[in-house]
Amino acid sequence: MLGVAYVTWEMLAAPLVMCLALFVAGALTKENLFYLSVALLVMDVFVVTLGVHSGMNYANSKTAIGVSLGSVFFLFLGVVTLIMFMISFSGSFQTQLAPFLAFIVGGSVGLFVTLGIRNPSSAIGWASLGLPFATFLAVTYFLIDHVAAAFIWTVAAYGFTTAAMLVPALYEFDIAMGRSRMAGDE
Repeated sequence: MLGVAYVTWEMLAAPLVMCLALFVAGALTKENLFYLSVALLVMDVFVVTLGVHSGMNYANSKTAIGVSLGSVFFLFLGVVTLIMFMISFSGSFQTQLAPFLAFIVGGSVGLFVTLGIRNPSSAIGWASLGLPFATFLAVTYFLIDHVAAAFIWTVAAYGFTTAAMLVPALYEFDIAMGRSRMAGDE
């Protein structure tokens, strides 16, 4: 993961420099600079982990790239599209419920298939179930100007999903390197 960060350091550093420039220009407060910078770093670690996770799960690199980019595309543009759809039909709860459930439940199932295809675990299941809904909440809180709540939902959901992808990979790495933690191996 550090190798990926080293190769793509410009893409990771440029948004942070932009955050600092906005702070210096007076467009961001210290609190908002903190929220934005930390959330950006959490999202960077999530995306790097997702790329490595997909690369380990799919033999074809084009498929791995497509799956990781498709997951990020769904989580952000899909949720924003859902919010815009719900705003368009704001007068009718019945009209909003079906698309909301289709996006959230369908997206959760699709995310579980892409994340847990090789190493299904309950943590990846919970992350897949909660991530679309948490992204929806984070974007909604941001739109209604509750920045702290959006920050908390983003860091909690994407941090948990990152850990859920890393734990099986690290366990598999330990087994492959011969570092088993079984009692009989001591």
